[in-house]
Amino acid sequence: MKFHRSVLFAGLLAFGATACGDDVQIVEPTPPPPPPLVVSLSPSNASINAGEVADFAVTVSGGVAGAAASWTCASSATGVATVAVTATGCRATGVANGNASITATVTKGGESTSAAAQVSVRALEAAEVSIFAVNQMGTTANINAIAGQLDVIVNVDRKDENPTGVELVVTDVLTGADIVVAGQTFGPAAVQEVDGPDGVVQQVTLSFNTALYSITGTTATVRHKNGQHGLRARLTGVGPGGTQTRASQVVTVRFTNADALHITQDFVTAAGTTLNDARALDATGLVWIGGPNFTSLDITLIPVIYTRVGTDGQPLTVSSINSGAICGQAATTDTTAPFTFVRTCANFEGVVAAPGFTGVGSDGNLITFAAGFANANRDPAQGLSPVIFPIRIDTRAPTGAVLVMAAQAGLLNRENWGNASYSLTSGYTAPADAGVGLPSGASPAATRSEAQFRVRTGTTVVAGHEFSDDARTLAGLANSVNNSTYNAQVQTCDRLANCGTTSMTVNPAFTGVNAVAAASHNAGTFGVDKDAPIMSRGNVGGTGITTAQRTINFAAGQTYEPQATDVLSGFAAGVTPGPAVPLTDAALAHNMIRVVATPGSATLNRTVLIGGAAAVAGPFATSNAGAFVTTTAAGAASPTNTLAYTQTPTSISTGPAGFAFDNATATAGYYIYQARARDKAGNLSDILSYQVYFSNGSVPALTGLVAPGTFTGGAMATFPGTAQDAVEVHEGSFDLRYPAAGSLLATRLIYPRPMPTVSTLFDDVITIPATVNFTAANFIRALQGVSAHTTFPLAPANGDHAPVAGLSVPDQVTGRVYNGFNASQAAAARQNHQGTIGLAPGAGPEATTGTSAHFSVPILGTQVQTGVDYTTAAAATRVSQWAIESYSTGAASGGLVTATIRVRVSGASGTFVNPFAGGIMIVERTPQGNIFADPVNVTLTPLFTAPFPTLDNGAQRDFVWTFTMARATGTTANLHAIGLTSGHDGLVTREATISFAASQAAGTAPVYN
Repeated sequence: MKFHRSVLFAGLLAFGATACGDDVQIVEPTPPPPPPLVVSLSPSNASINAGEVADFAVTVSGGVAGAAASWTCASSATGVATVAVTATGCRATGVANGNASITATVTKGGESTSAAAQVSVRALEAAEVSIFAVNQMGTTANINAIAGQLDVIVNVDRKDENPTGVELVVTDVLTGADIVVAGQTFGPAAVQEVDGPDGVVQQVTLSFNTALYSITGTTATVRHKNGQHGLRARLTGVGPGGTQTRASQVVTVRFTNADALHITQDFVTAAGTTLNDARALDATGLVWIGGPNFTSLDITLIPVIYTRVGTDGQPLTVSSINSGAICGQAATTDTTAPFTFVRTCANFEGVVAAPGFTGVGSDGNLITFAAGFANANRDPAQGLSPVIFPIRIDTRAPTGAVLVMAAQAGLLNRENWGNASYSLTSGYTAPADAGVGLPSGASPAATRSEAQFRVRTGTTVVAGHEFSDDARTLAGLANSVNNSTYNAQVQTCDRLANCGTTSMTVNPAFTGVNAVAAASHNAGTFGVDKDAPIMSRGNVGGTGITTAQRTINFAAGQTYEPQATDVLSGFAAGVTPGPAVPLTDAALAHNMIRVVATPGSATLNRTVLIGGAAAVAGPFATSNAGAFVTTTAAGAASPTNTLAYTQTPTSISTGPAGFAFDNATATAGYYIYQARARDKAGNLSDILSYQVYFSNGSVPALTGLVAPGTFTGGAMATFPGTAQDAVEVHEGSFDLRYPAAGSLLATRLIYPRPMPTVSTLFDDVITIPATVNFTAANFIRALQGVSAHTTFPLAPANGDHAPVAGLSVPDQVTGRVYNGFNASQAAAARQNHQGTIGLAPGAGPEATTGTSAHFSVPILGTQVQTGVDYTTAAAATRVSQWAIESYSTGAASGGLVTATIRVRVSGASGTFVNPFAGGIMIVERTPQGNIFADPVNVTLTPLFTAPFPTLDNGAQRDFVWTFTMARATGTTANLHAIGLTSGHDGLVTREATISFAASQAAGTAPVYN
């Protein structure tokens, strides 16, 4: 305004100066009045409960601009509602039923005005609480004699209040002290409606232990002494502002808890051990305490006294406590709190029940502690200390173990001897244990895990045989010279490892064998013999088998004489078998089994001829248990099938009588006679067998033969056939006929015997009839001869021993089979162990008894591959001479002379190469004129290696081989050499007769046919 006035004034001055130049008077206008002050309260009315608040907002408008407004609040009835000024208006608080005006007076810029609102107040009903019932164990408690747990059921009626919780208060009538013992905060699940769905009345159960106590150091403080007490419930969070409590009626009760003892038990163990070292479970799952690490049971008692003495309730104290017997140890008294009782429980085994603890009070009266142990129901998960009683204590080792030498089942050892298989558990009797018991697997289970053994010599423990499970057998002990070398001890332990040691004693009742052996187990020592008796066969009596005998008749003098020796434990005295004596209780036993086959079937019939009537399962050459029968000592009565023998402490002899095989009723088949010996340590010898192939002179037969397919030189050729015998076809051989081979007309080339091996003698299979396959590993597709001459060598031009044109191809195959009689053995050799017994050889191999007749079938020319003629071969391989050239012999030795024989093939000088890439065969011609490939014990040794330059003289080149063979002095051998091409075409030398006279010079020429 001043600014505008200045401008106007300046204008007027200008105007006046220019207009008239007179003075001018200025008059300012009157300002307008401020708007009126207006006040309002919002809301205009409100309804609240007593104790609740209602806020009324003050709104101000008008009045002097820029002036600040302030206000005051007033209630028309402060008994109904009080009021207070707030930053935004007035706050009314309900007090009681009724209506009140709430007035706000606003002042602004010196002006005041008021506004009013109405509030209606409704009074709240106060919540109520009462004790509904006092129970124990689900029934109404005797309020004049209460002990232990108490359950107080409280009724709560919230009405218009919302209490935060309820408490149970115990008031000691004598002292007036209040103790809150239980409480519950209200929540949806805290109360139970009992008066309809609107929840007018709700129930809360508040429980507490009237006998509650606490331990501080060595003192027990009980929360409630015995006597009268008042029970009342009270609500929290009620009244104005929810800050007050409201209580129920008081129910007067009397606590009568019996005085008790708080007990702690410490199971003291040796240094370095833990509490678990001293505990174990018995077979029923109960806990036992003890073992070698257990030191003592320490019991500490703290009196828990509820009794008040006198009308003024003076405290009762305990001056001494007496303990009854614990672990068998006498009662003692302790006069110093805390009262402690220590018991070692040495050599104790049993259940310790709670002893009778009594005390003397400060009033001089006896305290019986009728409540027992106040902490008896503590959580066992806290460890062993809250176990209280009964306590199962075992510090005693098992008793009653026995260790003796016994006859082990299946071993039949005796006289305090054992072998490597003997187990000390055989003579061990498990102990008894009345405490925690023996470990799982204890006797009578075979493991006997409670026992560990050791072996000593005198008092010195044998190395490696300390107390352990491994020492229970005798396998690790050295043989001893007598049965007083070793003694044994057994350590038996219960589940808590309480262990005791028992030494081997005399066996008081040796059972399982006869009375003779029973009396011999009479020492607490033993010997070890791990070596089985040695079985052997005595000489064969008689004159042997003659060619006239058609069956084997041992009654004529052939006997089998088992012998046995044992130099350590030796043999027990012979016992005559009888009803009271087991058949297996003898030093020497024997049996005989016959095996026959059913023709056309694979079924075998096994019959025990000696040792029992029942058939046994195979393999028949090893006797099953029970198939042996005992023998009888010389001079004793001999039951049927027994074998008389003569015995010393270290040997058994059955000679010269032995065992005679009687063929009078014999059936064709295998006969296996067996004998074995047992020494005192229970070692069984190997089974000594005498096995006989018996068929009463039967001759095998080859009943079928086939020559199938096409045959290639050097390849395998197979000719199937069928054979039959009374017992079993053993082997076979066959030959191929080459009808014209130069000078070797009608040559028969016999392949080695056995060919094939049809069966194995004395195995567990007898096949009747048998399928045979005659097989040549390398088929010779053709033979070719050489020219004749009586001397060698001659000039190549003469053609001596040179190939003769024309190949001889096999046109017939002939087979034969042999049974066990014909085994190419002399009569004496056939009587050896696993020998074959049959008829004697005849005039020759084909006539030998036990050999079948020949069976022949043709081979067609179209079945055989075409061969190569040596006379038309290339120059490099064309043979000019092929012969057994010379030989020499050494001195006679043992009736034999060994000949070194030289074989040579010749060809053109400079170009000739070895024509026999397929190898060389040495065969012997028999008197019948056949060539045999039966084994001739020769060794082929090339004298030079190709191209043999030292034997190439510019006119011819030679390849030379040498071999050796031995024959009886003075005999001869008719030999051929067959050289084979790579395609297996054979070139055959002239027959060369070698004389086995001693010391013939090198280069001696054979005689050619």
